[in-house]
Formats: sequence, C-alpha cells, structure tokens
Amino acid sequence: MALITLLSGGGSPGVTATTVGLALSWPRSALVVEADPTGSSGILPGYLRGQQAPSRTVIDLALALQQGHLSSTLWGLGLPFCPGRDDVRLIASVTAHRQATAMLGAWEQLADEFRRLGQAGIDVIVDAGRFGLEYFPTSLVASAALSLLVARCTLPAIGTARGAARHIAHASEQYGAAGGLLLIGPGHHYPARDIARYLGLPVRAELPLDPRGAQVFAEGAEPDRRWRHPERLAGALKSAAGSLARLADQGAPA
Repeated sequence: MALITLLSGGGSPGVTATTVGLALSWPRSALVVEADPTGSSGILPGYLRGQQAPSRTVIDLALALQQGHLSSTLWGLGLPFCPGRDDVRLIASVTAHRQATAMLGAWEQLADEFRRLGQAGIDVIVDAGRFGLEYFPTSLVASAALSLLVARCTLPAIGTARGAARHIAHASEQYGAAGGLLLIGPGHHYPARDIARYLGLPVRAELPLDPRGAQVFAEGAEPDRRWRHPERLAGALKSAAGSLARLADQGAPA
C-alpha cells in the first residue's frame, strides 16, 4: 500500500482527469488528495460538477496534524465522491493560492501519515499539479513510492515536461522510489519509446487520446452515443490502475 503522485510539466495534459479515472478504477481503497497549490479544486467543479461542497480541505489535514490527532481521523476527513464506492474518498485542495504557503511545512509530515494509512490497506493518490509552480509540493514527490509525470505526446508537451522529468529522475535516484511517465496518446505524434529516451524516464502506463472520454472524468460529462469507444479508455484506466498499484507496492518504503 503506497503513496502515488501525479504531476505535469506544463500546460494541461490531463493530470486531474487521469487522477480521477485511476482512482475510480483503483483495485483497493484510495484517498485522493489535491495538492495543487493554485488555489482551486479541479475535481469539485469538474467531475463532481459543483454539486458537493468540500467538508474538509488539505488545510484541515495540516491543522489536525498540528493538534496531534490526524492519524485517527485522516480517512474520515475524506469526502466520498463515487456513488456506490465508499472506499474512494477525496480531500480537496486549498481554496486560495496564499493558503498553499501554510502547506509547505506540512507536506513532509503528511507524507509520513499517508504512508501509515497504507498500513491500513489504503493507497493515497496525489494530484500535485504542475511542477515548478510556487509552493509546489516537492516533498510529496520525493516521498512517494511512485511519481508519474503525465504528458501528452506532442512536441510542445514533451518539451515542457523536461524539467519535471529531471526532478523525478533525481528523486528516484536519491530516494530509490519508482518514477516514470504516464503518456496520453502515444503514437499519434511520437512513439512512447522515443519519448522515454528523450525524457530519461521509463513509461509506466499509457492511455489513449480520447478528449470526449476524458470529459467524463474532468467535467463530469455523461457518456453519450457520440463517445464511440467508452470501453477503450475505461479498459485502459483499469489496466493502468492495476499495474500501477503493483508497481507502487514494489517501490513503497519498508
């Protein structure tokens, strides 16, 4: 059971949609944590379509940590966001960018709490947002059993991903955890093996380029008849979730 982080190198490659899609396909219980420091949740107005207000945010995690009772309440602070599945929960991001300053000193300790949650059979999947932003949760990437750089397979996207790829490679070398790429749409412009060689990271998972299908997870869109191959993206997410869960277990600290 492990801590997994997803991040981007720039632009909007689909980190939040991928995080939601993986969490809903995850083979075990999962706590989704929005650690993006921009100051707004992507999941609440997106997948949840603004129909639920956050009962707790990551700020509440930091407060509970200071008060010394986070270990006993961490799972309960999460908001169930998948009908019929209480084993997938969400803790939303800060609601203003300035709040992210309060999280900088907390993420390292929270990473320890997330790993302890793994001992109870619950994985923590973190949407870390875009690498390089002010107050980016660097310590979560360093502490994760598996850090994934989400990137589309276009030349601009690959170019902007290079700095984040170096950061993940350095964290992997220094801390021994697994790092790699989660590519969206390999083969449309460049094959996965060439991207992996250029960025210096192994490809850990691949998802098809399916903008209409991604809207289901990014915006809470209802699948319709114009979404021609819903099973393709759903099947890829299920396969990726299973393989990534196993990989995270291998990379998890003892």
